[in-house]
Amino acid sequence: MLEKTWHGPVFAAAAAVAAVVLAGCGGGGDSSHGTGADESSPHAAENTADSAIPTAGSAVRNAAGELQPCAILTRAEAQAAIGEPVSAGTKGETGCEFKASGKGSEEVIVGAYGAVTGTRFHDLSTGAGVLTGVSPVAGLGDQAAIDSTDTYLTVRLGSNAFIVQMLLNDRSKAELKTASIAIAKSILARVA
Repeated sequence: MLEKTWHGPVFAAAAAVAAVVLAGCGGGGDSSHGTGADESSPHAAENTADSAIPTAGSAVRNAAGELQPCAILTRAEAQAAIGEPVSAGTKGETGCEFKASGKGSEEVIVGAYGAVTGTRFHDLSTGAGVLTGVSPVAGLGDQAAIDSTDTYLTVRLGSNAFIVQMLLNDRSKAELKTASIAIAKSILARVA
């Protein structure tokens, strides 16, 4: 039997610090890109990620070449990685949120960041110092690291980086790490 694990406080703190330190994902300043945008707006495709498979190019990157969090992972990929239905991705404060259907606060969050160098990667992968026990992960992008709870994975590819945050209950560390890496591989296949 798996031990019930909840990492909400760690992630809430890390997300808050990362949001302040990194000033959001992809910049932009257009308020229509925030949570709750009207699905009929011209930016609706940027606000959600459904089962359609985004392709490399302008759909996954903005004009500045930065990755767009709701365009780099599909709903189907998030579902496959965690083994249960999820909502379409919706852009939230720290990235694109895929909420587990009928599971309350359980979700997978994907964040994307540009202009990432060594120092900024360190800040991202440690939640600006909030997360501890961060270890390198070989074979993902140019650089990758995961925290000691195996729920916060950061991957850098060139000058872009993304995070995969697993806010799921009743999962072993091995299951969380496997799901995070599966999601990262899906993203890398699309954006590389």
